[in-house]
Amino acid sequence: MTSTVDTRRYDIDWLRTLAFLLLIFYHIGQFYVTDWEWHVKSAYTSDFLKNIMLLVNQWRMPLIFLVSGVALALVEPKIGGRALLKMRFVRVFIPLVIGMYLIVPPQLYFELIQAEGYAGSYWEFWGFYIDSTTARYPSHQHGPIGLVTWNHLWYLAYLWHYTLVYLLLKPLLIRLSKVRLGHLVTAPAVLLVPVALFVLYSVVLEPRFPQTNALIGDWYNHAFYFTSFMMGYAIAKSPSIWQTIVTHRKIWLALALESYS
Repeated sequence: MTSTVDTRRYDIDWLRTLAFLLLIFYHIGQFYVTDWEWHVKSAYTSDFLKNIMLLVNQWRMPLIFLVSGVALALVEPKIGGRALLKMRFVRVFIPLVIGMYLIVPPQLYFELIQAEGYAGSYWEFWGFYIDSTTARYPSHQHGPIGLVTWNHLWYLAYLWHYTLVYLLLKPLLIRLSKVRLGHLVTAPAVLLVPVALFVLYSVVLEPRFPQTNALIGDWYNHAFYFTSFMMGYAIAKSPSIWQTIVTHRKIWLALALESYS
């Protein structure tokens, strides 16, 4: 009788689950938070809730992309590039398209009711929502596809394209993996290199390319999130980076709490 070793990283599964759970509650909070624009706003808003949401606003999406990079690094040795592309097409691209036509429309429907006074039925709305030639509600249209949008499913669109970029970079990453860089992995480097990159993006790119989540021309977001994505990949591929994070986790947690205060 042969036994198999369970190599699944349940800690990463839990981290991913908690990150998306936080994302769900964050978006629910958008209905009630003061001052921030949202598709549909409640008459009851809260400054206290806004302050709570600000605590996670800087790292909630980078965390999700980082975990996505870790997941890619863990699954990549088990399957080839073609299988990875097929898996991401089935699990990311197809759900994105389905979501754009089934999950997102109710959000825009209620937005038009509140913001534009739309009084028609949902099925009437859905008829011109999927019509790329519609001229209705031009302020809510998105280029040649009309009213069709991915709204807050934009993460799936970005993850799909980042996977394609990764597959193009994979030969280079294989070469880099053969270069011994372990001596460069120090606690200051692991902490400060990402900080320096994110500060650079904020200073150089964010003023010129404000966040749009529209994929095309969203260069600040791409720099920020693709870096987070590849950081996750590097963490999973490098035992020395992982061990450095584990070793200094308490000190860095204390620094994080201090920065919040």
